[in-house]
Amino acid sequence: DSLSSSSGGVAKDARSQGLFQTTPLVESLPLSKLCAPHRVYLKLDLLQQSGSFKDRGMAHLCATTQKVYTANRQREADGVNGSSDADGRIKVISSSGGNAGLAVTTVARKIPQMDVSVVVPETTKQLVIDKLRSLGADVTVHGANWNSADELARRWVDEAKEGAVYVSPYDNPLLWTGHSTIVDEVLDQLSETSNDAKVGAILASVGGGGLLCGVLEG
Repeated sequence: DSLSSSSGGVAKDARSQGLFQTTPLVESLPLSKLCAPHRVYLKLDLLQQSGSFKDRGMAHLCATTQKVYTANRQREADGVNGSSDADGRIKVISSSGGNAGLAVTTVARKIPQMDVSVVVPETTKQLVIDKLRSLGADVTVHGANWNSADELARRWVDEAKEGAVYVSPYDNPLLWTGHSTIVDEVLDQLSETSNDAKVGAILASVGGGGLLCGVLEG
C-alpha cells in the first residue's frame, strides 16, 4: 500500500537497523509565496548520513541482500552437514563517482559481515575518493568515464561467482523501493501539519532515474 505509514512494511528491516533516517519536511516560505495559493515543502534528505536520498535505496538493497545471502548459506550448510553455521562475508561492488558510492559505503559499514568495493572513474575528485576510503570502502580508480568503471565492477562480480553482488547506482527495483519511503514520510508529515493538506505534485531531480522510480512506486 503506497499510503502506508513510514513505520510500516516498506524497507522495514533497513529502517529498524538505522540504515537511513527520517528527514524533516519544511515549508519554503519564499517558494510558497511564489506559487501561492499552493504551499511548497522541501524534503531535507541532504540530512541523510551520506548527504543524499541514496541512503534509502542502498539501505533497503543492502539489508535485503544480506538477509537473502545469509538464508541461502544457512540452507546450504544444513543441506551438507546439518550444521547451523552460516557464517560468511559478502561483498557489494558498485560503480560511482559520487553520491551512490558514498551511500552504499555508509550503509554497508553498518551491516555485519558486509564489505564494499567502489570503482570510480578517473574524473572522480580526490576529496570523494578520500572520503570513500575513510568510510572503509576498497576504492579502485578505473576508466575515463562511469561506463568504464561500471564495466569493471560488473566483471569483478562475474569473476567472483559467489559472495559478491553488483550494486547499480540507480537501476535496481530494491533501490526504488527504498527511495519510495520518501513518499511515505511526506504523507505522514503532511498529515501532522495540516489535516486538509494534499499532494498536488512532487518535483524530483533526475539523473539515472532511481529517485523518480521510487517516487512513482511510493
